[in-house]
Amino acid sequence: MKIKHLVALFACGGLLTGCGMGNGGRGDNPPAFPARDSAWMKEGDFVNVDNLRQIGPGMTKNQIYALIGPPHFDEGVIFVRVWNYVFNFRTGRGDDFVTCQYQIRFDDHARVAATYWKEPDCALRVNPPDIRTIPPEPVASHSDAVALGTDGLFRFDGATVADMLPAGRAQIAQVAQAVKRDFPGYREVVVTGYTDRLGTDMHNAALSEARARTVRDMLIEAGIDGGKIRTLGRGAAHPVVACTGIESRDALVNCLQPNRRVEIEIH
Repeated sequence: MKIKHLVALFACGGLLTGCGMGNGGRGDNPPAFPARDSAWMKEGDFVNVDNLRQIGPGMTKNQIYALIGPPHFDEGVIFVRVWNYVFNFRTGRGDDFVTCQYQIRFDDHARVAATYWKEPDCALRVNPPDIRTIPPEPVASHSDAVALGTDGLFRFDGATVADMLPAGRAQIAQVAQAVKRDFPGYREVVVTGYTDRLGTDMHNAALSEARARTVRDMLIEAGIDGGKIRTLGRGAAHPVVACTGIESRDALVNCLQPNRRVEIEIH
């Protein structure tokens, strides 16, 4: 039978704030960052990203100064072991930009020991992860399923209605409207939840099933017949992306976001 695809994935994104991660250091125990409004350059500096990429363990303060200038807080330069900066990065959307706090820690010999970002996403603007897209599995030609999907977001490791972001609620409502409008004679709705590879198989299986049930409940609220909805939890199976070579857990969580999803099929 002819197959129609309206393409779509219900991604479950991770929201992490206030976490440090190393650009050459570790992010397990992030250091404290000063309040941004205490910087002498509160507006931030549009740093040369290529220069920022050159920073690594063992470099001297003179080398750091030459690459990105003096620290942006009144903490001293010579007899201190921590330099803090406020950097701006263009997003590529007109004049829009994001502001990030960056910290360099020096060892007893005044050489770089580690670097940290206050905001996890900021490290990805300097060193984007290696993302490899995995081709989707072919759909059997005898199936008459129509795959619908959304980009609604669950908070990281969340599975309840309370964990769903506002955009997710709106997108589920749109899916329900599309089903009632375009597929009045549907026989079954299959809601399948997926997770990333982080965590145990047992945890991921339970989490993916719980997310699928939450989406089912929201579809029922939007007018879809609950007796025709079937839910499945596939855990980390069938990943959309494979993120390799990422040591920071925060960066890995962000990279794996497309794998945390719920797929909705209408038969």
